[in-house]
Amino acid sequence: MADDSPSTLKWSGNLDISQASSVHQELVDALDRGLSIELDAQDVERVDTAIVQLLCVFFREARERSIDVKWKLESEIMNKVAQALDLGSAIGLADGSSVAEES
Repeated sequence: MADDSPSTLKWSGNLDISQASSVHQELVDALDRGLSIELDAQDVERVDTAIVQLLCVFFREARERSIDVKWKLESEIMNKVAQALDLGSAIGLADGSSVAEES
C-alpha cells in the first residue's frame, strides 16, 4: 500500500543563499511525489530573497501540477520578507497572515 500522506517540509534557523540548493532539492522531491505538501517555517529566524524566489517558483509549479500546498506553520520573518517583496500571495502568505493584520 502506497503512502499518500502529505509531504511536510520543516525549516529552521537561517534560510539564505547558502541553503538554496538543499531547499530547492527538498521542494523538487516533494513536487515529484505528486501529493499534497505542508510547509513548516515556524522556527525560521532569517530568510533572504533567494529562498523567497525558490518558493515562488515552487508554488507556481505546484499550481501547474494541481498539487495542494499549505503552510502548516509560518514564521513571522517569512511573512515580513514576503510582504516586503510584495510576494506574499505568490507563496501563499498574503491572506490572513498575522503580520498583515498587524500592519
